[in-house]
Amino acid sequence: MSIDPSVQEIVNSINIALWRTRVNALAGFNRQTEAGFEAAATQVAGVLTNLGLEVARQPFTPSISNAISGRNFNVLGVQRGRGQGTLIVGAILDSRNRTWDESLPSPGAEDNGSGCAAVMETARTLRGHRFAADIVYICYGLEERGLHGSRGHAQA
Repeated sequence: MSIDPSVQEIVNSINIALWRTRVNALAGFNRQTEAGFEAAATQVAGVLTNLGLEVARQPFTPSISNAISGRNFNVLGVQRGRGQGTLIVGAILDSRNRTWDESLPSPGAEDNGSGCAAVMETARTLRGHRFAADIVYICYGLEERGLHGSRGHAQA
C-alpha cells in the first residue's frame, strides 16, 4: 500500500502543541455558565475567522422551555469546496462537570474542549486545500442538555 503524498502533507501539518494550547484555553472557561460559554464561543469564532472561513453563529430554539438561555447557538465556519456535498467536522462546545453540579466549575478539557480544539486544528490544517465538498466546522451549544445544538443544526 502506497502513501498518498498529498494526504501525508496534511497529516504532517497537524500541530499538536497548538491543539494542546487551545484545549487549555477552552478548559480555562467555565462553559457551563453563559459568560464562560460566550468567551469560548468568541475564541472559536475568532480562530475560524482568522483562518479565512465564513463564520457565523447559528441560533436555535431548544426543544424544552427550561434549557439554559444564552447558550442557544452553534459556532460554525464554512470552507467552500466545489459544491459536491457537505462534510461536517463538529464537537460539543458546552460542558458539564462530572457531578453535574451547576454550582461547581465545568472546565471540560475532555468534555469537549479537546474536540473543539480538534475542530479548530482540522480547519487550520485543511484551510489551504480545496475539496469537492464544502466543510462545515461546527462547535455545538446546549449539547449537554439534550443535544439541542445538533438538532438545531439539523433542522436548519
